[in-house]
Amino acid sequence: MSKSRYADRFLGCTDLLRQFKDNQIERLRILPPDLRKEQIVEWADLAKSEAGIKDRYRGRYLFELIQNANDAIIDLADTDHRNRADHHHPVRLELTSRSLLVANYGKPFGKKNVEALCRLHKTTKSASKQIGHKGIGFKSVLEISQRPEVYSLGDKISYAFGFDGDQFLNDVAGIMGPDWENHEKLPILRTPYFRNLNHLPPVDRERIEQLFDDGYVTIIRLPWEDSQTVTEVTTRLKQDIQPPLLLFMPAISQIDIAYPDDTEVYFRRQERPSQHPSMREVILYQGAGDQEAEHSRWLVLSPGPS
Repeated sequence: MSKSRYADRFLGCTDLLRQFKDNQIERLRILPPDLRKEQIVEWADLAKSEAGIKDRYRGRYLFELIQNANDAIIDLADTDHRNRADHHHPVRLELTSRSLLVANYGKPFGKKNVEALCRLHKTTKSASKQIGHKGIGFKSVLEISQRPEVYSLGDKISYAFGFDGDQFLNDVAGIMGPDWENHEKLPILRTPYFRNLNHLPPVDRERIEQLFDDGYVTIIRLPWEDSQTVTEVTTRLKQDIQPPLLLFMPAISQIDIAYPDDTEVYFRRQERPSQHPSMREVILYQGAGDQEAEHSRWLVLSPGPS
């Protein structure tokens, strides 16, 4: 398979990702032995917190991913000084045999976004923009993937990185030495590692390239190793992603879902003024192929000035 036409765009992020790694791994290298052990204990505590968050957010990973996409679209509107009420974009979820892909047109990832994913309680969201502002919702993806990845095309720097608990453990073991007996589980979302599009399974690489060709800016890839996971995620998609979800995601105009068997469905919203000056009518639709049907109608409060 030929080299990805997008791969070189991500090379500019390698130095920054190396800095993130050095802040963790190389800092461990310069510590004296007793402080190294303390650092391992601290990381083990973080791993327990990470697992606790995953359990508390169990079953919510789709909602959290779509909410993050909604917030990224709002961030883009704020950056461009646009009215949030008039700034809507679709979000696309694609399920392949190897992973779940979630693509949005929002503001691209920056250094602070990468840092936020590496910290347990750090977030770049303001409380006024998000539905939940703990900054920990992304950890919910660990329910289905132990190696989440992010690909984001920026104007200056584009990011391609992922997390891997085994890779982090191997780096730590290389510093601790062959006599190190580790009995602790270390965190997964601690150090971002560069990811090369050319190394992805062909089916996923082709889909990511097509999504970028279609204008999407950021793609979250959640690969799995257990083939049963695709069945579980399919069931979750069909149960949890329904038209009323759009009522709580004001920046998203449409949600498209593609399944491994090439079937696709979508849910979209249409807004228009109502007879009440302070309210707008929202009409929700659901469709598949060239078939579309109205799902429901709602009256919602008009948003105030952004």
